[in-house]
Amino acid sequence: MARIHELQDVGGETMLPSLGMLVGSYAGADVFGSIQAEPYKSFFGNDLDHLRKEFFDRHIRPMEELNFNIARTVNLIINPDNFRILNTHDDFRSIPTCMELPILMFKPIYDYFQEGRVEGFGYDPATLPDEDVWGRLIDNFTCEDVAEASDAEGYYEITATLDSGDPELSDDELYAIRRTREYILDKILNETDRDPTAIDLMRG
Repeated sequence: MARIHELQDVGGETMLPSLGMLVGSYAGADVFGSIQAEPYKSFFGNDLDHLRKEFFDRHIRPMEELNFNIARTVNLIINPDNFRILNTHDDFRSIPTCMELPILMFKPIYDYFQEGRVEGFGYDPATLPDEDVWGRLIDNFTCEDVAEASDAEGYYEITATLDSGDPELSDDELYAIRRTREYILDKILNETDRDPTAIDLMRG
């Protein structure tokens, strides 16, 4: 195995930095020979996929995470921590802290987070609640299909499950969570590859 550090003189004119210089990685002499023979050819997507991944993990992802943490800190400073409806992509650039768990525990987002496909506001998956209590609360006293649930006289039954440890949320706050989850499902997950917990990033 050989390691590239020096600049390569190609055609007597162009000086190109090697991939080894960029990412500090090792590769076989046959790969280096191919790079020298065809310096303008893209080698990503083949034998050098691991170099691209290493470059991304070592250089690009830390910058993305830094930008995300800065944006989150700014958000904490300038945005009141109040429940509100998030129904534009821009709204997801300033998510109130109080809405992070109601978003993260929404089952589609929760599943992505467990798979490592969304940022998840920096939470540790092992510390998340056992239940999506916000989903239960917004489903309380509701009926998915009134016509289907109604009896011959037009009556239908609604139920609710409450717990002494439930957060105290107003109807307006529950409505904000419901509408935000609807937007996540309909407009972000179904129509884009964006990460609702870090809207400027793509889902994994």
